[in-house]
Amino acid sequence: MYRRHYIKNGETTVLYLPDSLRFFQVNELTQNIIDDVCKIDRSQVLKKYGIDKLEYDLLTQVLGKKCEVNDVPRNKLNRLTLIISGVCNLRCKYCYAHNGKYRDNSGNMSIDILKQSLDVFCSEYDEIENIMFFGGEPLLNIDAIKNGCEYVYDKYEKGDIKSLPVLGLVTNGTIVTDEFIELVKKYNMKVTVSLDGPPIVNDRLRVYEDGKGSSLLVENNILKLKKECNQPEIIEATYTTIHEKLGMSVVDVVKYLKDKFDVPNIHISPESSFGDDELKDASILPFVESIDEVHKMKKVGCDYRFLSYNSTLEGLKNKQISQHYCEAGLSKFSVAPNGDVYPCHLFTGEIDVKMGNIEDVNLFKSEKWCNMQKTLSNFSKYQKAGCAECYSNTLCRQCIAENYFSNGNFFAVSKKKCEFTMSKTEKIISNVVKEKMTK
Repeated sequence: MYRRHYIKNGETTVLYLPDSLRFFQVNELTQNIIDDVCKIDRSQVLKKYGIDKLEYDLLTQVLGKKCEVNDVPRNKLNRLTLIISGVCNLRCKYCYAHNGKYRDNSGNMSIDILKQSLDVFCSEYDEIENIMFFGGEPLLNIDAIKNGCEYVYDKYEKGDIKSLPVLGLVTNGTIVTDEFIELVKKYNMKVTVSLDGPPIVNDRLRVYEDGKGSSLLVENNILKLKKECNQPEIIEATYTTIHEKLGMSVVDVVKYLKDKFDVPNIHISPESSFGDDELKDASILPFVESIDEVHKMKKVGCDYRFLSYNSTLEGLKNKQISQHYCEAGLSKFSVAPNGDVYPCHLFTGEIDVKMGNIEDVNLFKSEKWCNMQKTLSNFSKYQKAGCAECYSNTLCRQCIAENYFSNGNFFAVSKKKCEFTMSKTEKIISNVVKEKMTK
């Protein structure tokens, strides 16, 4: 009748209501009343527990409250990713992009394709919130970055677009020239640099073609960016079995990156099912274990939160839910160097997922485009068998590309990922409750 989930929190019990994203500490009597409200009729509950009708009605109002499901706006893009470079100067062990070539080996994006991509999407959508320059290594095609930034600003100044998108770039951090720094300053670009932690682990994972590690150069370049333009905004790291073998926890990595570089955000994620065989079985258990450690450190004034942790907290705070695992192919799209359009950069070169090409006439009305949009927009976590009953479905975010390449289906989530999502939800709620109890 009412969806609920109980979380044992030491000697106390927390009631979590997934449909409203609310949670309460409850005693055994309250738990029994709630369970009976869901099983027996009203008159029996009133008689059994001696509560009045008003108390009963107030309780059912709390239990029955639901957050509004936010639909993806059709006239606004959250992010347009432009894969301007299909080459890379590193050979990272877990690279899903096949050293920048993805599955199509189409080289660098031309300025014509770049401008046409911006024209097509800016004409179709009222607003694009973020434009991301991606690769490969995007700084191997700095002319495209320069021309892209200029073109976007020119469109804004002419009134062709109503608002300026946030311009961003993800780089491996090995190429930080004065020219690039000036572009960052001029266009207020948001930079993300990839670094997997201290040199002892990063130099085994993020290497050049000759096997040499990249840490020294990347770390110096991050410090240079900090000094010259107060970037990067994000350092992203991939947590692998190598970290585990070296006894390095998730929080150890976050702590190293935050303490050394003082960046606002750390995005750390477990190794996906792509990449080197040695790394494919990277455990996600350390991420669950890290949540207790993050809260423990927070008590002594150290903030080692990371983005996937924060996204769950934001969901609980803002009470906003979606029926989708992610917005790929709905409000997020990616353009390959040859102009092919995909729901997300991870699908680049996967012909069955291609939605069309930037040069197609009536791209957004084509059969491929419409079929993919229909498939993605019609999916709902709240109707899928196994997901509909899950207490963590309102907070659940999954990568449909990883689902597709691992399980052959956009919406087939592995048991391991499901267990991780459920455990993360419980851990974060438990720690938030503990924190409130000690205040």
